[in-house]
Amino acid sequence: MTVEERNSMRVLAVHDSAGQIISLVASPEDAPTVSVELRAGEYMHAVDVSELSLDMEESRIYERLAEVAENFRVDAPEAAVSEVQLIPRDR
Repeated sequence: MTVEERNSMRVLAVHDSAGQIISLVASPEDAPTVSVELRAGEYMHAVDVSELSLDMEESRIYERLAEVAENFRVDAPEAAVSEVQLIPRDR
């Protein structure tokens, strides 16, 4: 296992039907899967967030997640969970 693999993080995005991010949950890649209780109209998908790892300072992890929530939305085609990705928000 490489250093990058040991320091990688899993990020779950909770979003609405338009893909607007409500919250992001990050955990170590090898940790048990986190469970989030969704409200009506909310969806959750794993997303790939670049420039995020366990070896970063905690404050920088929060800053990076805030940047993602502010600047991206989730694009999740209904039938293709494997095609979920973050795309820039239309401003």
